[in-house]
Amino acid sequence: MKTKERERLVRRKAYEQEQAAKKFENRFVIDANTLAIWCVPLKDSNVAVMAYKTASGGYELKFRWRYYVDDEVGEKSNDTKNWYTMTGPSKDKDQWIENGRQVARTVVAEAGEETHYDEILMGEDGLEAFTAKFLALDDMRLLEMKAG
Repeated sequence: MKTKERERLVRRKAYEQEQAAKKFENRFVIDANTLAIWCVPLKDSNVAVMAYKTASGGYELKFRWRYYVDDEVGEKSNDTKNWYTMTGPSKDKDQWIENGRQVARTVVAEAGEETHYDEILMGEDGLEAFTAKFLALDDMRLLEMKAG
C-alpha cells in the first residue's frame, strides 16, 4: 500500500472514531449524577435542559434545542439538534438547579407562543421514578437504558 493511501486511511479512521464519540457526547445520560431536567414543548421544536454533577465534582447544564423535521426518533431522525453546555465555578447544587430553571423560564418567556416548562427533580424516590416521570413527558424518549 502506498504511503499517501495509508495516511488517508489513517485520517479517515481517526475521523470516524471522532464522529462516533460525538454521537454519544450529544445525548442526555440519566444516571445518579442527574440533578434535574426541564423540557419546554414548542410548536415546531422543543428545548430540554439537564443539570448534572460532573466527574470532577462540579456541576453543568446541558441544553438541547431540537427542531422537528420528521416523526422519527434516535438515529433514524433527521431533526436538527443543537447542543450547548454551561459551566461555571459554582459548586452549589441548588444554584445549578436554579440556573436550569431560569433557562427554562427564559425559553418560555421568549418563545412567542403559548407554552410551559416541565421540571423533574431527582428525589429520594430515585432513578427509576425520575426516569418514569421523564418518559411521561410529551416528545421525550429513552433511546437506551443500562442496568446499574
